[in-house]
Amino acid sequence: MKETESGLHYLIYNPGKGEKAEPGMKAMIEYSISLLDGTVLYSSKEIGPKPFHIEKDNVEQGLHEGVTYMRVGDKAKIIVPFYLAHGLMGDHAKIPPLASLVFDVRLLGLSR
Repeated sequence: MKETESGLHYLIYNPGKGEKAEPGMKAMIEYSISLLDGTVLYSSKEIGPKPFHIEKDNVEQGLHEGVTYMRVGDKAKIIVPFYLAHGLMGDHAKIPPLASLVFDVRLLGLSR
């Protein structure tokens, strides 16, 4: 895994050949979010793929950063420290306070 300056870790484990994600683009991802112990909290298998504007929409800061290291078609594991995820409070649903998260992400597409 590679570590970024922010403390995020990521590994592209199945490379794609598509366009590289950049801030401002709209990304469409399939994902699962789990705790470090493997407990799955959320998954696009339950609620469908997630679209969001990179560095603009209200998703975890670590997801914004992690996606910018990806190309369309990539599958990646992204370990997001609590301070780039839901911080001190969690999400008041499934994510506990101070939880680092593991995102398993596939970048399906990008648009401008």
